[in-house]
Amino acid sequence: MKIIITLLAVLMLDFPFSGVAQERSLVSIGDDMPPLKLSGLINSQTKEISITELKGKAVILDFGNTSCMPCLQALPSLSQLRDKFNGDLVVIMVSSEKKSNAEAFLKRRPDIKSLGIPIVTQDTLLKKYFPHLSIPHEVWIDKNGKVQGFTDHHSVTEENVRKLIEGKPLGLPVKWDFPYNAKAPIIILNPANISADHKPKIFYHSFFSRNIPGMNRKFLEQTETVSGITRVLGLNLEIAEIFLLLSQRYYHTTFQKSRIFGDKDIISEVMYDKRYGDAALWNQQNSVSFELTFPINLAKTERNLRMKQQLSWFLNLDMTLKKENVTCWVISLSGETIAYDLRNGQSLENFLMIANERSSQVPFIDEIDLPNALKAKLKFNLKEEDYHDLELLNKKLKGMGLIAKSEIRELEICRFSRR
Repeated sequence: MKIIITLLAVLMLDFPFSGVAQERSLVSIGDDMPPLKLSGLINSQTKEISITELKGKAVILDFGNTSCMPCLQALPSLSQLRDKFNGDLVVIMVSSEKKSNAEAFLKRRPDIKSLGIPIVTQDTLLKKYFPHLSIPHEVWIDKNGKVQGFTDHHSVTEENVRKLIEGKPLGLPVKWDFPYNAKAPIIILNPANISADHKPKIFYHSFFSRNIPGMNRKFLEQTETVSGITRVLGLNLEIAEIFLLLSQRYYHTTFQKSRIFGDKDIISEVMYDKRYGDAALWNQQNSVSFELTFPINLAKTERNLRMKQQLSWFLNLDMTLKKENVTCWVISLSGETIAYDLRNGQSLENFLMIANERSSQVPFIDEIDLPNALKAKLKFNLKEEDYHDLELLNKKLKGMGLIAKSEIRELEICRFSRR
């Protein structure tokens, strides 16, 4: 899988700053798209595209930027879907980035340029029509020019695009993005029973729930010196992510999904994998939110321990961290001539990150005995199936002078079990 930078698009009205345009600056699901003109395009055969001219085609507007990792990973799938539906789908990327940055990027990456995705930059207007706080942010428009959905990038699948093209209801969770004051408490004392004059001087609480619709993912620790309270807030996080955060481990980076173990039904509950289907639907069913308050002088290690204990009680799950001897796929030199490809593919670092970000995946270990400068020149061109089949993987690695072997290594792992 390639990690690709998503740049993109600025949209201008036919009369960009008229009073009419300013009055109508918010578009909702079910509304007709305004008669926008996409101007200043690069990586396009024309300098302008009119939205009205796109009627008869399904359109996805993808908001993103070059510093957003999920955005970087979205472009290949969007390009493949556009090509698969052979003219029935138009993909337009939207970014606030400068045109000069986009042009410089395409010069560095001819492989991205060759995808033929129209790029318009420096968007200020379109975000007024489709406000959002987090990216990627996808706007779905049907063949009749009606807006049919707002989602994140996980919902952009072949099945959902087919529904859009065929005019069928998407039935996808709406990605509601709205300002949220994370400093304000979720839990307050009931003013009908306890007036402001009779509130207790000391009040601690613990609150747990499953997914709270409309909330963006968040983890926050806040110290309130006046009240003498430390408040810890988590919104719509994966269960494995929470336990690892409270154990001072870094989910998705130094502690990846391949090192998380448990029965199949537990694994599918504690962390998301694209094999489980639409990410938004999975999060609605499985993510967890919480708010807890503690005395300000309570040590963080003790605070985290109490939170894990309460979380275990709420979820009926136990999590342990320990070192175990586990089967790994170890990448090393094969003894053949090393082949470097500086033009295509992903780096060793990205290859290992992608490989280890699969639930129930055999952990990948790098034992390639080369200087870091030479390792950085290795480029991996792999398909999804190559990560799951050792024989297929080795067919690809052989030409690079590398080999993957199934061996036992001692790793710190995270293991979940029912209480």
